[in-house]
Amino acid sequence: MRYLWHLLSFSQALSFRPEERNPMLEFSMFQRLPSWSQAEVLTKEGTLLAQRRHKDWTVSLYSLNNRFVELWTRDGLHITSSFHQDTTPLAIVEPYLEHVNVQDMLLS
Repeated sequence: MRYLWHLLSFSQALSFRPEERNPMLEFSMFQRLPSWSQAEVLTKEGTLLAQRRHKDWTVSLYSLNNRFVELWTRDGLHITSSFHQDTTPLAIVEPYLEHVNVQDMLLS
């Protein structure tokens, strides 16, 4: 029953108009959801920023309510991880940059 309350509360928070949203409250509710539900919310409500491979995992970087969240997927498993608020954006995106060919961007 407690889980249902969290899920309903989170759904209600997402239905608010943007000017009424409280990103800190929404993200704290997101973190309380079970992993499978977090993955679903990320793919539906988050913005996919980048993807990379790490061993057998596909790692997707999302933005959700002004926070960075990674979704690790492999063989039907979905694991989310978030970053400390003090982590710099450069430190978060750095692992994804090695797959970006900047020279191709400059030439096009």
